[in-house]
Amino acid sequence: MVIKMKILIQLNCSLDINNTNLQKLGQVEDNGNRLKRIIKGVEKFLEKKYDHDIIFVDNTIPKEKEINKDLKNLLIDNNIKIVHDFKNHYGGKNKGAGLIESWLFIKNILENYDYILYFEPRLYLENFDFINNFLEKPRNLFVYGAGNNHFFTGLFSIQSSLLINYISNFKQVKDYNRLSSIEYHIFKYIKNNSQYETLEKANVIWHDKVANKFINF
Repeated sequence: MVIKMKILIQLNCSLDINNTNLQKLGQVEDNGNRLKRIIKGVEKFLEKKYDHDIIFVDNTIPKEKEINKDLKNLLIDNNIKIVHDFKNHYGGKNKGAGLIESWLFIKNILENYDYILYFEPRLYLENFDFINNFLEKPRNLFVYGAGNNHFFTGLFSIQSSLLINYISNFKQVKDYNRLSSIEYHIFKYIKNNSQYETLEKANVIWHDKVANKFINF
């Protein structure tokens, strides 16, 4: 008997990054260009049909405010649950810290699933090879960054219990302050605590704001 894994697909974004330290330093795009890329990324993601729950998570827009109307309609029309509130106290200084805050924000949701397929739709999917590979065989699945000593964190899959254990280590300000790079930090944690597999490529395109060029992962 094959037990079907319960999978949650998380589309994660930070829609409002204007006036953050990262934005002032020119390391991230302004809200307008960022929104355009996110909508385009979601539209591409939705070219595939999914038989799993999907949530769109933003931790920069207070829950009493509305997210962009065009983006909201796109998500609602495709039965994607929207979860947002301002839970981004550290993310404006450190991208990885903001991601941890997002996961802690939805921890009660993560607990209801076996696996999380995580994707940042500001990236553009060239194809669905990574997603299909995971859905055919749910497991901890990553793509290495250069040097094979860290993970690419724009698209990956992870067992929810493993992710919850990981984020539970962040309880105080000092825990966030020592998170210089989540790509290396989560790699070290998973390598020491679980088995995982890797694919050669995620097949996504990322716009590097600093270098002003597109990079394929």
